[in-house]
Amino acid sequence: MGLRIVLITSSFYPNSGGLETAVLSLGSEFQRKGHEVTVVAALWPKGLPARESIQGLRVLRLPFRLPRMSRPWSLFTFVIRFTQCMHAMLAEDAIRNADILNLHYPTENSFYARTIARRLGVPLVTSLHGNDIMQFAASSRRNHRTVSRVLRQSGAVTANSKALLIHAEAEFAREIAGRGVVVMNGTSIRALSPTPISTCDRPYILAVGRLVKKKGFDVLLRAYALMRSQNSRWRLVIVGDGPERKNLEDLAQSLGIYQDMSFAGDISHDDIWSYYRDADLFILPSRVEPFGIVLLEAMAAGLAVVATNVGGVPEVVSDGETGLLVNPESPQDLAKTAIELLENNFVREHLGEKGRKRVEREFTWNRRACQMMSVYRDVLARSAV
Repeated sequence: MGLRIVLITSSFYPNSGGLETAVLSLGSEFQRKGHEVTVVAALWPKGLPARESIQGLRVLRLPFRLPRMSRPWSLFTFVIRFTQCMHAMLAEDAIRNADILNLHYPTENSFYARTIARRLGVPLVTSLHGNDIMQFAASSRRNHRTVSRVLRQSGAVTANSKALLIHAEAEFAREIAGRGVVVMNGTSIRALSPTPISTCDRPYILAVGRLVKKKGFDVLLRAYALMRSQNSRWRLVIVGDGPERKNLEDLAQSLGIYQDMSFAGDISHDDIWSYYRDADLFILPSRVEPFGIVLLEAMAAGLAVVATNVGGVPEVVSDGETGLLVNPESPQDLAKTAIELLENNFVREHLGEKGRKRVEREFTWNRRACQMMSVYRDVLARSAV
């Protein structure tokens, strides 16, 4: 019998990123398998509709906020907003009659998820994605306490890599207490055979991600400058946007490589596959990376990958088998490894083929949805005792 599932997330489409892709993909797979799915997302940015349907998923957006104690009126406005959010959720039949709640990326949404789960008497599963633990929980005592409480209430805690689960269990050992499960991200079968569309008139190296410090794009630019100094003929294309874009553009200008590369900005999830399929090499230069869903997308497109040996990346990329790993913060290592691959078509194609096969075998969203469903069933069985 199908379950009534509520996915509560700090961000959702049309925002783009690994979290949004994971929630949308899992929800779509659950629905395809006959389950009823509702997504409750933070209302961000503010102009998004409060209710809509995205790829057949019912979406409710609410202004998840916690009080700012430095502001005298903050607690008063929080009580009003919190009450409105509870009423909005309880007004939805699909939420009121839910079988299980799955909180993704616990931040300010945690308090709301805990409260609605208790109000309904419904089991709660919390799914960790990276910055929820590494950044939000670590940023203040209050935020640490917010995450701690929701983890303690959860029937299971999933993490998208072993590395992330180890980090979470070290920080929240008593709260997780043996209920941690690794459920990695995936990619879609549809994405494995897109129609190639030319996006660049020269052979190019591709990097995809949000332009923030932890993603290491400044290291990539310095590595690319070294490659250009050795007469590398490949262009560099960076897809994504973020607060570091201006700094990165300035760095590219100062390195003398701006004319040999392009910042493509945000690209829709559907259109980005043409970039993967037309590229010769994919590079992930992250300083911190709990998983790296873009690695799966590149591998799914048969693209050889070079990535930094951090976080959950080695769980996705088998060094020397499905890609190559390099030290973080080393433009020299990155440039040397990239040039070696670009100049060896046989090795590059071999790594790309091995990577694609591994994705088909281990990293489909269908497989991930089945794993998550097993977690749900286990939590429901234990809560019924």
